[in-house]
Amino acid sequence: MKVSKGLDVLLMAFVVYLAVVRFREGMMGSGTLFTVLAIVYLATFIVRIKNERRQTGDK
Repeated sequence: MKVSKGLDVLLMAFVVYLAVVRFREGMMGSGTLFTVLAIVYLATFIVRIKNERRQTGDK
């Protein structure tokens, strides 16, 4: 699962980069979309880590 976590972090970083670029270019709609998408990725990443910790603690 370490590769999956690494890919998740890279995907989040790429989406944040896209959001920053869109905001710089004045595309507020696209920038907002990518910002919300990055927040959703971050939330699912945190939930996944918490679930993995809970599963390893139960065993």
